[in-house]
Amino acid sequence: RVELYTHTALEGANLLELPEFKGCFYKEKTDISQVVKLESINGKQYAVKTLFEAGIYPMQTGEIPLNQARVNVELA
Repeated sequence: RVELYTHTALEGANLLELPEFKGCFYKEKTDISQVVKLESINGKQYAVKTLFEAGIYPMQTGEIPLNQARVNVELA
């Protein structure tokens, strides 16, 4: 799951690049909720938006590193 945590009001957020899932099979979830939820972490409130969700299944044993996703955000 790729989620965006923010204190700042956003106009939009677009996922530009997914991590590479080398050594894995993944199945993307197509019905992702567009609802922004609130989450408290260490007493601070964050707005949380899910940008991508998938089931990821390893196709090999051992450690499988994943790189970062790239996101473009538009501030309000």
